[in-house]
Amino acid sequence: MSPSPSNAARRPVLPLVLAGVFIVALAAATAYLGTKLDVIVRNAQGARGLHAPDLSPLAGQPFALQLHVAASVAAIALGVVMLASRKGARFHRVAGWTWAATMATAAGSAAFVRGEDDAYSFIHLTVIWAAILLPLGLLAARRHAVQLHRTLMLWLYFGILVGAGALAFIPGRLMWEVVAG
Repeated sequence: MSPSPSNAARRPVLPLVLAGVFIVALAAATAYLGTKLDVIVRNAQGARGLHAPDLSPLAGQPFALQLHVAASVAAIALGVVMLASRKGARFHRVAGWTWAATMATAAGSAAFVRGEDDAYSFIHLTVIWAAILLPLGLLAARRHAVQLHRTLMLWLYFGILVGAGALAFIPGRLMWEVVAG
């Protein structure tokens, strides 16, 4: 009779890896924002305060950026509906495929969006993570691995979509100009 595996050996490794990556990304974002703190504070001081979104700064941007913003907003809104819907129901499955398409569009278009110096930033690492986690999450759903699917999709929604989206609203960035500039 072979010995049974311990509980530690049966723990899934992916959530631990994702948590480690999140901690490293958070440290990198904190370090990056620390170097830009004076610019952020200066831009925040000149804000008009919250107002109805002014889409004119977005209108003059390249198509890839406009597509990225539209897909991201759609993915965030549909994600809220998905989180509130009954899991496993037909609506959840259909809306889930729609959400996956909008998420893939948001991530794919982000690969064509660059900063003012025409370079990629650390936030573009989310494109790579989305390209890895989205297919894995869909595969988990197809295989009825519910817990893995839930974990991956929550990481995609909160860690990548909402997390990277929050960074877009730093004073001085485009989305800051849309809502507060």
